[in-house]
Amino acid sequence: WGPMRGAKKKRPRLIILEGNHEHRVKRALELAPELAGDRFGISFNDFDFKQYYNEVVEYDGGTPGIISIDGISYAHFFVSGLMGRPIGGMHHAASLISKNLTSSVCGHSHTADWAVRTRPDGSKIMGLVCGVYQDYRADWAGACNDLWWRGVVVLRGVEDGYFDPEFIGINRL
Repeated sequence: WGPMRGAKKKRPRLIILEGNHEHRVKRALELAPELAGDRFGISFNDFDFKQYYNEVVEYDGGTPGIISIDGISYAHFFVSGLMGRPIGGMHHAASLISKNLTSSVCGHSHTADWAVRTRPDGSKIMGLVCGVYQDYRADWAGACNDLWWRGVVVLRGVEDGYFDPEFIGINRL
């Protein structure tokens, strides 16, 4: 973040969405508070999110928090119903649209998917699953590594729930 801090231009709004992996630290400390403190030194504050980001969207109970910006809802994942399970499946982005009824962007599944639907008034709602920004194979995932899309997605022209996604694969970066 050093070059950004030193730039004289207006800095972008930096937001991080707490994911299930980060949330595990909180859950571990709730179950075993003795892990916190000097002896083991485990703390959610070790992520130091507030130093790097303007906003931290934390979990809301057992599910990811949601932030809405310019007509798009963002979350680590969205829940499919009362059980709090993540929306997913073969047509993940289309499922986001059909269940959330608004433009929605998430990660979590490590795959990439994009869907667009048009409302009767001609406005668009979009669903986007962003893949994963990771340049290595995760040992724990085995063959699932081959299903993942690695890279970043830049949303261009964001307005009222509409955006043009630019998919940039990690090899191009």
